[in-house]
Amino acid sequence: HWCFSHCFLGSMDIFPSNTQERIFTCVVLAMSLAVFSVLLSIITNDALELRRASAESSKKHSSLLAFFHDQHLSSKLVCRVLHFAKQHRLFHIGAQVGDGALDALDFLPDHVRREVTYELFSEMLQRHPFFKQYGEMSPTAMRILCVEGISLTNLFPGERLLWADAKAINYMMFVKVGEL
Repeated sequence: HWCFSHCFLGSMDIFPSNTQERIFTCVVLAMSLAVFSVLLSIITNDALELRRASAESSKKHSSLLAFFHDQHLSSKLVCRVLHFAKQHRLFHIGAQVGDGALDALDFLPDHVRREVTYELFSEMLQRHPFFKQYGEMSPTAMRILCVEGISLTNLFPGERLLWADAKAINYMMFVKVGEL
């Protein structure tokens, strides 16, 4: 019992008295050092992993909030999205949410994702007189157009959107950021 008291930093007034006891004491102390080191390493690694996951979760949450703020979405819709995310623990540690803010929208229910998409694109479309009139005449058709009829394209600076040999253009283009 004197050997095990040394493993846990206890002290005893009993000492090994022969070579076999000294060897046994050294082996037990070396093993206790190794076991303690491994346990400490595992605990430290888990704590660091928890910190990393927490930082990643916070980053995703703030990225989504920044996205909503930049897009000027209504506070009512933002509250609905955040309520859903809270209920379904989308931003809790260990949740499998994509890297970008738009990836997080994929986890929303279809009707909420459609509302977000509608708010994202309806204002831009309704700047054009035709679409403004179209939206006033048929709000449902405007919602369908915003949700299903719009695709986004990102271009690098100096990249061409149209080529001279294009035979037919079957779509309209709106520039949201930058210039054409």
